[in-house]
Amino acid sequence: MSVATTQNVTLDEPRIVSRTTHMLTASWIVHWLGLFVYTLPFKLFLKNHFHLEAGQVAPLLFLAGFPFTIKPIFAWVGDTFAIGGFRRRSWTVIGGALGAAFFLLLLIGIDNTKFYVWLILLAVSGYVFVSCSLGGLMVEFGTRNGVLGALSSLRGAINQGVNILVGPLSGFLASQWIGWTWSVSAACALGNAALIFGCADRKAEPPKAGAKEVVLGQFRSLFASKSYWFAILATALITIAPGFGTPLTFYQQDVLKLSETQIGTLTMFNGVGGLIMGLVCVAITRRVTVGRLFLITTIFSAVGTLAYTQYSGFRGASIIEPIGGFVSAGTTVAIFTLAGHATPKGVEGLGYSLLMAVNNLVLGFGDMFGSKLTTDYHVPFWELVLLNSGTTLCALVILPFMPAALKNVKDVVPLPPSESKSQSGHIVD
Repeated sequence: MSVATTQNVTLDEPRIVSRTTHMLTASWIVHWLGLFVYTLPFKLFLKNHFHLEAGQVAPLLFLAGFPFTIKPIFAWVGDTFAIGGFRRRSWTVIGGALGAAFFLLLLIGIDNTKFYVWLILLAVSGYVFVSCSLGGLMVEFGTRNGVLGALSSLRGAINQGVNILVGPLSGFLASQWIGWTWSVSAACALGNAALIFGCADRKAEPPKAGAKEVVLGQFRSLFASKSYWFAILATALITIAPGFGTPLTFYQQDVLKLSETQIGTLTMFNGVGGLIMGLVCVAITRRVTVGRLFLITTIFSAVGTLAYTQYSGFRGASIIEPIGGFVSAGTTVAIFTLAGHATPKGVEGLGYSLLMAVNNLVLGFGDMFGSKLTTDYHVPFWELVLLNSGTTLCALVILPFMPAALKNVKDVVPLPPSESKSQSGHIVD
C-alpha cells in the first residue's frame, strides 16, 4: 500500500523504499562490474596481442563504448515503449539478454580487431538499455520518495567503489585467456535482467499522443528548462579535460613495468577512495546544495589530480590511486545529482541519459586527445596530468550563472532507518 502526500504524489511504503534501494544497489554493482571488468583485459589485449599504441587503442575503446554517447536514443525507446505495462523492468531484461548474447559470441575468438570492437559495441548496447532503465527508475523512484540525492550519492559511491571488485578481478583476468573476461561480463548482464524484478517499477500509462508527438513533446520539455541547459554545460565543462586513462595503463606497464595483477590492485585502491567519497556524499546531500557540492568536488578534483605527477612506482601509486578515486567520485556524484534534479518530470530516462551521454562523449574525446598527445607529440605523463588538472577548473566558470532553482536544491527527506547500511555493511546514511 502507499500513502498520499499533500502534493497528490503517492509515496512507497518504507519497506518498498528499503527493498528497492537494496535492489538498485545490487543492480548497480552487477552492472558496473560487468561493464568495467572487461576494460583492462581488452586494453592490454589490444596492446600486447595486436601490438597497438595508446593513440590507436583509445579510438577503438571509444568506438566499442560508442552506444553510451547516443544514450538518449536508447532512453527514448525505454521512456516511450512499455512492454507488458512496464518500461524499466522490460527494457532491463531485454538489455541484459542482448549484452549476455553478444559477450558470449566473443568466445568465437576471430583474430581481428574489428570482430572484437563491433561485438563489444553490440554487447554494450544491451548494457546501455540497462543503464537507461536503472537511471530512469532512480529518478522516478528518488523524486517520488524524496531520496534522489541520497540515491545519486550511493550510485556515485558504487560507480567508483565497484573498482574494489573490478581491480583484482580484471588484473587476474588480464593474465588469463580473454574468453573468461567475456564470460564474466555476460553473467553480469544476466544478473541485471534478474535483479530488476525486485525494484518498485510502477506500470506506465500509455501515451495519448502518437510516437512523433511524444518524442517532440519530450524534447520540448527538456530544452524549455533553463536548469537542464545549465546542467548539460556544467557536465561538459567538468569532464572536458584531456584524459589520461589509456596513457596511464601504458605508463604503468611500459615505464613502471607493473604486472597485470599490480595494475588491477591499483584499480582496487582507486575504488576504495571512490567508495569513501561516495559514502561521505550520501551523508551530506541533505545538508549541502547542488551548487556548493559542485564547487567543492570540482576544486577537490583539480587539486587531487596533481598527485599523479608523483606517479613513479607501485608503492607511491598505492597512495595516489585512493586520492584519485576519492576526488573522481566527488565529481561523479555532483554530475549524477545535478542530472537528476535538472531533469523534468515525465522524461526522466531521456533527460538523465542525455546528460550522461554528454559526459561519456566528452570523456571519450578527452581520452583520445590525451592518448594522441602522448603517442604523436610525446607529451610526458606528468605534463598530461597538469593539463587535466588545470582544465578541470574551467567548470567553475558556469557556477555564478547557474539558475538558483538548480543551484540551491537539496534533498529534504532521509532514507528510512532500515536503509542505513549498504549491502556491504558500510554506513551510508
